[in-house]
Amino acid sequence: MSMSKAIGPYRLESILGRGGMSEVHIAFDQRLERRVAIKRLRADWTQSECAASRLQREAKAVAALAHPAIVQIFDVVEDADDTWIVLELVDGQSLASRLRQSLLNVVEALEVGVGVAEGLAFAHAKGILHRDLKTENVMLANNGEIKILDFGLAKNLLVAESTLTADGVVLGTLRAMSPEQAMGLELDFRSDLFSLGVLLYESLIGRSPFASESATTTITKICSYQQPPLRLCRQDVPIELSRLVDSLLEKDRKHRPSSDETRDRLRAMRQNQAAPTTRSVNVQPLSNEAAHSTAADRNATTLFGSHAGADGPDGQRDVNDDCPLP
Repeated sequence: MSMSKAIGPYRLESILGRGGMSEVHIAFDQRLERRVAIKRLRADWTQSECAASRLQREAKAVAALAHPAIVQIFDVVEDADDTWIVLELVDGQSLASRLRQSLLNVVEALEVGVGVAEGLAFAHAKGILHRDLKTENVMLANNGEIKILDFGLAKNLLVAESTLTADGVVLGTLRAMSPEQAMGLELDFRSDLFSLGVLLYESLIGRSPFASESATTTITKICSYQQPPLRLCRQDVPIELSRLVDSLLEKDRKHRPSSDETRDRLRAMRQNQAAPTTRSVNVQPLSNEAAHSTAADRNATTLFGSHAGADGPDGQRDVNDDCPLP
């Protein structure tokens, strides 16, 4: 596709990234004279009614969510061939990209956790479930804001609507999904909170506690494996944070905290956490499995924002040598 092509008032400039079903371009809004991100279905998916419905669903879901922690939707444009969603262009890098450079310290992890929890609590109050929360879908903006991306799998729990797939089909990213999602069951807001627990675990340890070489083993671990507490793997993690992550990762969703409680507990921890101090640590390189970074992951991490820091040095671990995480 020629980058000189215009989609309505939006002039395409460059491809920002490609995901499983869509591609995202940087475009210039000729009316408001600003750069935006504009998403379209990839050419090999344009004949899929399911994929087109997913794109429309994303537009409707995000349009209902005006919050600083959620990427903003500006417009939906249709031409003869495609439907395009025009989104806020976030200047920064994804959390997944950041974690390829190094793990987060506790203060950074709490900042990310608060931002994501605030966005989720707002979305959940509007009846919107994300269903694909993961490090690739969280942006760390250069201005310090935390942004949740890609509501392409979002589901409105307050409005009756048809599903995109037959009942029992698992949608989402396996390593980050809840037991009920992995089993293809009906979901509620607590599924996103499980995914937030995985996200915090990855941010501090370097990988999901459930990631395995095969999908079958990963699902088995999601449903039955008890992860080591964060504090057992990193002694600098406050006991309150370790306990919260354990509660978010409860197999039985009845035992997980609510969205509001999770947000409020993370806010309190952030407020109480002292500024980080410089200290000497025993650093070990991440294993290939811990990095869980494929070429597809790299593309996903640049779907929004700049490429700054996208391919930094290997991540480093500040994790206890005797951490029992397999």
